[in-house]
Amino acid sequence: MSLLPAYMTDVWRCYEQMHSEDIASISPELIDIDPMTCHESILPFLAWEMDMDISGVDTDTARSLIDGAMNSFRNAGTIGALKSGIGAIGGAKVDEWFDYGGSAFNFKLKVDVVEHGLSESILAKIESIALKKKNARSRMEAIEIYLLSNGNQNMGATIQSGETMTLFPYFPDPIEVSSVSYYGGALHSVETMTVYPQGA
Repeated sequence: MSLLPAYMTDVWRCYEQMHSEDIASISPELIDIDPMTCHESILPFLAWEMDMDISGVDTDTARSLIDGAMNSFRNAGTIGALKSGIGAIGGAKVDEWFDYGGSAFNFKLKVDVVEHGLSESILAKIESIALKKKNARSRMEAIEIYLLSNGNQNMGATIQSGETMTLFPYFPDPIEVSSVSYYGGALHSVETMTVYPQGA
């Protein structure tokens, strides 16, 4: 049984047959290619696959670096990779074509300018990251810049509430009068009571 993936050439398969005894003696833990759990001796090969240099770093750091590179490679060309790439620059967001009714596979970048200005170099950096992270069929249609400002605004309100009651003597039930209104600002309440004497 071959351990090579289906896309490997016949030369590699021949090499595998020549060294079948050596392959059979390989410890199963050396086949693990998860950078977080694999044998330490596998890390340089995984780093080489990711085009990384891990010389001079400790094992835990090397594992984290390789794992991060692998996750980035797995997500390459996805909207998640694009969002995480430009998300590092504050206020930059992705708006996909179906969000704004554009042409298929197009997208726009929205950049909110709030706390600091937007220079040409930052704008060029955003564009560069987006073009590197997007997939081949996607097309960046525009970069929209929104200038936002935060301002404090004080608001107030008043309520006027009134009640009129007419009281006839010898009313059989007890009478309770209450008027309560809650709201910020000012409160003005008016209550008028008219009492008619007996026989009126």
